[in-house]
Amino acid sequence: MCMKLQKLIFVLFVLIFSFIFANICFAQTDLTGKDIFYKVKGPLGSCSTCHPGGGSAGRWDSEAKEINNDGDRLIPSLKGIGKKKSSEQIEKIIRFVSTRYKVPVNDKQIKALVNYVSGL
Repeated sequence: MCMKLQKLIFVLFVLIFSFIFANICFAQTDLTGKDIFYKVKGPLGSCSTCHPGGGSAGRWDSEAKEINNDGDRLIPSLKGIGKKKSSEQIEKIIRFVSTRYKVPVNDKQIKALVNYVSGL
C-alpha cells in the first residue's frame, strides 16, 4: 500500500509542477517589449542592467563578467538606435546578445523587443 501511495504522490507532484511550469512559460509570452527589456533576465541580469533607461551603464569587464569603470568594452547606448539601424539589424544584434548571455526569449518576444528598442 505504501508503494502505491508513493507513486500517486509522485504523479501528482509531476502534474502540479508541469501545470505551474506551463503557466509561467505562457505568461512570459504576453510581455510587451518594454516589459521584456526590464523584466526578462538571463544569468547576468536584464537588458536594463547594462542599458538603464536605454542608455549605457559604463564599461563591461569581460573577464569578471560585470560592469565596472575598468572594463575592456564600452557598453553602447541604445538611444536613437532605431534611426541608425534597420529593424533587421537590431533583431540580429538582439539574437546574438540574447544567445551569448543566455537570456530566455522566444521569437515573438524578440520581435516585441525590437519594436521597443527601435523607439528608444
